[in-house]
Amino acid sequence: MYEAFLEASTKAKFATVFFLLGKMMFIGTALSMMISDTAAFISLSLYAFFIFGSIILCILDGLGKKKTYAELEKEISELKSKLSNETHN
Repeated sequence: MYEAFLEASTKAKFATVFFLLGKMMFIGTALSMMISDTAAFISLSLYAFFIFGSIILCILDGLGKKKTYAELEKEISELKSKLSNETHN
């Protein structure tokens, strides 16, 4: 899992961090709803910012990686060969 994070693009890394920060904000948001309206508004705004930021960064990262059909077929065949080698070992 950590290796995948290291190999990811910068946008994907930021999206991961934003998503994790958003998920950590959830508990604070739920608790702040019981405290006051202002605290709830601020927490909910931060929560939404991190989650939507993560979604937008993922979409932008995906749109920036346009590959040809031949490149995709080559990657699929490489992955299949790696998987078949791992299952035989």
